[in-house]
Amino acid sequence: MTPAPWRWVRSSRCSPSGDNCVAVGLGQPLVGVRDTKAGDRPPLTFPPARWLAFLARVTTAGPHPRR
Repeated sequence: MTPAPWRWVRSSRCSPSGDNCVAVGLGQPLVGVRDTKAGDRPPLTFPPARWLAFLARVTTAGPHPRR
């Protein structure tokens, strides 16, 4: 059986033109992450549990100060 195609969701922090963005791919056994400017490259992939752990960490850590 062929896996379902990725369903890409773009970040809410995308540029207005949508070309400077991070997208998350859902609908596969793994979670995909890609830079929309590098559409010809394969996405980085993570097991769902690792992706959820990453999200939990970045949402509880608070904003990172800009340098």
